[in-house]
Amino acid sequence: MLRAGRLPIRRRGLRLELPGLEAGEARQIADRILAFKGECGCDVGGWFAYPVVAGVLGWAVIDPPGGGVPLIQRLGLSLGAVLLAAVIGKGIGITRALRGMRHEIDLVAERLGEHPTDLRAVTE
Repeated sequence: MLRAGRLPIRRRGLRLELPGLEAGEARQIADRILAFKGECGCDVGGWFAYPVVAGVLGWAVIDPPGGGVPLIQRLGLSLGAVLLAAVIGKGIGITRALRGMRHEIDLVAERLGEHPTDLRAVTE
């Protein structure tokens, strides 16, 4: 189990215990790991949605409403495209955060000579 001597690191209901590390070093590592815990993927989802919104606005300029596609279909397609892009981006952001967290945990486990599955976090 990861422990930091007598100084457990606590953030938002999760405490990481990092054995064999000094308190300052343990806090830095715990902060990096816990930063990934708080990642929801919204920033990547937003970045994926921005170009789609620009495309929707470009479509409205190039082919004004009342042209080929009825307005209600245009609105539905536009909203669906923006939401789909945001959800895909959010999924990528969450996956990236989980991989980053796993990588940090593996580095700590390797340094401490423990198998990553032996490491535990205590929820409070």
